[in-house]
Amino acid sequence: MLKFFINLHRQEKCIDQLSFELHTPFEKVKTQHPMQYRNFFKFTFVRNPWDRVVSLYEYRRQEALKGVWHPSWPPIQELIHDSFDDNIIKSVQSNSPECLYLEPAYTDNYWLPRNILREVNFIGKFESIKKDFAYIKHVLQIDDAHILSHSNETKRKHYSEYYNDNTRKIVADKYATDIQLFGYKFED
Repeated sequence: MLKFFINLHRQEKCIDQLSFELHTPFEKVKTQHPMQYRNFFKFTFVRNPWDRVVSLYEYRRQEALKGVWHPSWPPIQELIHDSFDDNIIKSVQSNSPECLYLEPAYTDNYWLPRNILREVNFIGKFESIKKDFAYIKHVLQIDDAHILSHSNETKRKHYSEYYNDNTRKIVADKYATDIQLFGYKFED
C-alpha cells in the first residue's frame, strides 16, 4: 500500500525528494522527514496476528518452492519441509535474527510504537481493507480511478486450520498487545 501512495505522490510531484522503503516504520519517517511528517495524513493497517503469521509462513514457503529465498529467512529446506507447527516452535526457541515468523520486525512495537500511535490519523484493518482504503482515498481526495491491487496473494486454507492449542497460544502471547489494542480474536 505504501508503494501505491509513493507512486501516486511521485506522479503528482509531491514527494520526489523524499525517500521511503516499503514497510518503513513511522519512527524512521518521522526522523528522516520531520517537516513532511507533521503535514502528512498518517495511516497504517493492522492485521489479525494469527492470520498474519500464516500468511507470512505460506508466502515464504511458496516462494521457496519456486527457488526464491531471502537471507533473513530460514534455510530453504526448512521452509519447504518443516510443518507450520515446527516453524512456530523454532521461532520461539531461536535467538537468531531469522527467527522466522515471530521476529521483531513483525511485532506490534516495531511498526507502531505506542508513543507514535496517538499521532496516527487512521488505523485500518486488513480484514476491511476495501472499505478502509476507500475512506483514505476520500480523506486524501484521490479519485476512484486509483485502485488498490493485491500483490503477494497466497492460496491457502483459513488461518484457523493451521493452529493447534500450543501454536495458537504462542502467537497470542507474542502479539498480546495487537490483540488487545485492536480487538482481535481467534476465529474458526
